[in-house]
Amino acid sequence: MPPPSLAPPSVRPARDALLRWFARHARDFPWRHDRTPYRVLVAEAMLQQTRAETVVPYFERWMRALPDLHALARAGPDTVLRLWEGLGYYRRAHALRRAAQEVVHERGGRFPDQEAELRTLPGVGPYTAAAVAAFAFGRAAIAIDGNVRRVGARLLADPAPRDADLRAHLAPLLPARAPGRTTEALIELGATVCRPTSPRCDLCPLASVCSGRMYGRPEAFPAAGRRSPPRTRRRYAALHLNGDRLWLIRRPEGGLLAGLWGPPQQEEPPPGRFLPEVAHRYSHFALRLTPVVATPGAPPPPPPDGGDGAWCDPATVAELPLSTVDRKVVALARDAGLLTVLPSRP
Repeated sequence: MPPPSLAPPSVRPARDALLRWFARHARDFPWRHDRTPYRVLVAEAMLQQTRAETVVPYFERWMRALPDLHALARAGPDTVLRLWEGLGYYRRAHALRRAAQEVVHERGGRFPDQEAELRTLPGVGPYTAAAVAAFAFGRAAIAIDGNVRRVGARLLADPAPRDADLRAHLAPLLPARAPGRTTEALIELGATVCRPTSPRCDLCPLASVCSGRMYGRPEAFPAAGRRSPPRTRRRYAALHLNGDRLWLIRRPEGGLLAGLWGPPQQEEPPPGRFLPEVAHRYSHFALRLTPVVATPGAPPPPPPDGGDGAWCDPATVAELPLSTVDRKVVALARDAGLLTVLPSRP
């Protein structure tokens, strides 16, 4: 028996089934309303490697503070990073700001509406360009993220499909009218039904055209890649105190926490009082960070590369953009009775 396919006789029933399923089961997210290119771009940047449910409060807070492209283009880096604080992958926030400035100042406020042109904006890769083209401009574009890659791999029973092959296979599902709806339905299907483990094939609207299901092993596609255990980095955060003020530096541009503020970090333990270790997991390594209260009177280290550094009172610490791990370090200093910490601004 030949494997199922998206040949012409099966395309329309499969597409109609997918769209009916999406109409009934699509989750209600704020970025699915009042769609503008700006709102779609911000949402897609936030959704990279982050669960949709986690993104909701960040997206709503961002839109209250920076409701349009011009507001983002005017915003300073600290404002942008403070709104992003906690989402991680801070390069995305920097790229969003640069993209807004480019559209406003170099393109006369005109947002690109084609995939190729969208990809010329800072931080916009193939997936984001296709998503903005499809959702904001109604283009017949298929955005290949991890969810769609999994759906396509199972439909084809291909352990390692190329994105170009997936687009070619899935393209017949796109109707002439409102093709972005199908693109979004594929993303939703992968997120909620065609899951990495325990896929709900009994609920899948594309089950009749799925080769992986026909072979009885959809979870075999795509093949799992080998993942090396994350390496561990040990570092020390130097806490220099002057009364109720804490010495903070701005992280250099281009680094892991580019543009964020925090206590200076170093590889070797400085002299002083050790506080409990903070463990934090990044995408490619695990951090074990030990805060060390510097010896009273010891001069704080200057910021690297001539950057910014400042003695910060509690109100300033609450307002500046700090990483999650640096907030944990500041909280330890508070719990040790060394520092008054105001609640950070939501």
